[in-house]
Amino acid sequence: MADCGRYPHRVTGSQGPSVGEGMNKAFIKEDDIDTEVRWDEPLGDEPRRMTPDGYDAYRRELDELERVGEALDDVGQRRARFLRRLIPLMIVVPPHTGEPRAFFGAWVTVEDEDGMRRTYRLVGRDEVSASRNYVNVDAPVGRALLGKKAGDVGVIVRPDGEYENLDVIEVSWAPPGA
Repeated sequence: MADCGRYPHRVTGSQGPSVGEGMNKAFIKEDDIDTEVRWDEPLGDEPRRMTPDGYDAYRRELDELERVGEALDDVGQRRARFLRRLIPLMIVVPPHTGEPRAFFGAWVTVEDEDGMRRTYRLVGRDEVSASRNYVNVDAPVGRALLGKKAGDVGVIVRPDGEYENLDVIEVSWAPPGA
C-alpha cells in the first residue's frame, strides 16, 4: 500500500476516503475541501509545491500502481491516471536546513493557550494529513506559523473572528525524534 497521506489506496478494496474527510479546517484551505475524490477533474497547470518526502511517496505510489498494471480495479486505474497528470506539476522544494525560521517543509513545535504542545509540518495542499499534523502553508495554521522562529507567537484568525495564539517552541528541518 502506498500512503501519501491524503489518498491511501489499496490495489483492491473500497473507494477510499473523501478529500478533507474528518480534517479540521485549520489544516486546509476552504478550496481544498471536496465531498468526493475527483481524480478525473482538470488539475490546471499551476505548479504544486512538494517536500522531497511527499514527492518520493507519490512517485513510489505511481510505480507500485504501474507495477500492478492490468490487475488494478477501476479506482486504482483512475488514481494512476491522476498521478501521471499530477507528478509533472510538482516542484520539489528543498529544505532550508539550518534556517531558524519556519518555511515550507519545516516541522514547527507549538504550545497553544491551554498548554497543549503539537508539532506541525508545513506542506503544500497535496501533502495535507491531519493524522500526521501536516498542514497546508496556505491554511490558517500554516499562515500563522510561516516565517516564525522559536519564541515567536503565531496568531490564527478563525472564521468567527476569534483569535488563537500559538507559542513557537522549536523550528526543525528534521522529523521529531530524528
